Amino acid sequence: MRTLRLFVVLSSPVFAGTQEAGSTDPAQFHTRVRQLQQRVAELAGTDDLLDTLHFGWFDRPYTRATLATLVKTTTVLQREVRLRERGNGAIPESRVGAMLLWTGEALERAITAEPFAGFRPHRLRTISDELAVNTATAPLYGLVDRTTATRYDERLGDLDLMAAMGFRVYPVLLSDTALVRADSVVIERAEALGMAVVGLTTPTTGGERDSIAPPPSASGPIVTVEPVTLMEMLQFDPAAARPSGPTLALTDPVRGESLAASLARRAFARGLWRHGRYIVDGWQVPRIRVLPYERSALTAAAMWVHAIEGQSLGLIRGWRDLRDGSGSPYRSILPDPAHVETIVRNALDLVRLRTYVLPFNVSPPVAVGVGPDAVDGDDANAWADWVEPVWAALLERQIRFDVVRLAGNDGQLGERYRVVFPLHRSESDNVISVITRLERLLTTVDEHLRRVTARELDGALAGDLFVRDVRTPNGRPCVAVVNLSARPRRIKLRGGPMLGPLRDVISNTTVERPDGIVHLEPWQVRLLWPAE
Repeated sequence: MRTLRLFVVLSSPVFAGTQEAGSTDPAQFHTRVRQLQQRVAELAGTDDLLDTLHFGWFDRPYTRATLATLVKTTTVLQREVRLRERGNGAIPESRVGAMLLWTGEALERAITAEPFAGFRPHRLRTISDELAVNTATAPLYGLVDRTTATRYDERLGDLDLMAAMGFRVYPVLLSDTALVRADSVVIERAEALGMAVVGLTTPTTGGERDSIAPPPSASGPIVTVEPVTLMEMLQFDPAAARPSGPTLALTDPVRGESLAASLARRAFARGLWRHGRYIVDGWQVPRIRVLPYERSALTAAAMWVHAIEGQSLGLIRGWRDLRDGSGSPYRSILPDPAHVETIVRNALDLVRLRTYVLPFNVSPPVAVGVGPDAVDGDDANAWADWVEPVWAALLERQIRFDVVRLAGNDGQLGERYRVVFPLHRSESDNVISVITRLERLLTTVDEHLRRVTARELDGALAGDLFVRDVRTPNGRPCVAVVNLSARPRRIKLRGGPMLGPLRDVISNTTVERPDGIVHLEPWQVRLLWPAE
């Protein structure tokens, strides 16, 4: 039955092409969106989303996630129809065409075979107060901005949609009084679905933070998260933190930053919050120039890299209508359903493969100490220009590190790290000299020397790669390798114990070559585990 319905959808003029789909004729556009709504309803239903998506498709979580994205996209297009009828459209022509083209492809994917039989994410309950500390909790992602699909269709609440997508968390903006009053029922419902509730506070315009108490009407547990900038992290003293206080979350810059700067930001969170796991507010894809068709691969690579680096929860801003009046500085992601689908499907992958991701959450042997001059003097949440080349050099040389505050606690740092390397602005003029001094110190660190590295076929250390390795209890290596370039790669894995056959648990393929050569597609993530 579903196959027959899909044939009708794909032969419909709704999906005829980008140029035609972007027509400014309101009547024609309205007809096409109405046809799309009818086709989506055949798969996703027209009644309560909780019944038709979350429970009706529970045994096909990836398909359910695609359908939930389709529901959201269709409703956003309906809003655009209303705006265009009033001559006040919000979505560019090319984007409307791309959205309609994606819906046709997504409907086709909705009836293909489910690739991972037996995966039931709804059975994995998430406990709110363990999000940032429990090493058994999978790396998670969540969508913020707390709005219905559009203000004209209140029944499409985000809780049902995000539950259908497989997100294990539901964020609540505590600074919005109107939302707080309605949170009691929402929190109870989220808990019934096995979702953790995150109460997210925001700074006021005057620089002081709002009250960070849970909603008085909340009837269940809720973790309160307070975003902090790089400068606030430098000023924060973990020893003075109250156990009952909010959970701090590092904040990604709205405009994005380089991958090396992004990893250093996370290394700072890891070094500050000593359990090695951390929460990110306003999660951003690193700022790397890619072609449009490469964006999904880059987004997936960033999600995996950040999860491997210890991120326990990434809160993504922009889950809102284009004209919701919130004044959010984050660009809405709703007109880009391909980007949304990439996020939700990889979020499911990280939950499904959590057993293979979590062992990488280990402390590095080296800490780089920085002071206030490492932060941009004009932007409290940006790295200074002089320190970014150092982060890039550390990434290029495949050195894993934490970032810590330069303070009077070198003795405590010496207990946590084999090497503590102070980084001063006055010494940063020659980056090569700085890295050479650090590498000289690392010659005495056995776990650094025995690490697995990725090398070119001629033996040189490979650039544009993210490489991390850990050991199983019997000493066998597990390696995460991410291609950080748009070109295919052939690299050798060297170092550590003798490499035997390895299985890529993401693609479910085996790397059996005795010379350790691994093939990588552009932006590909390979999580290599010992083959059974």
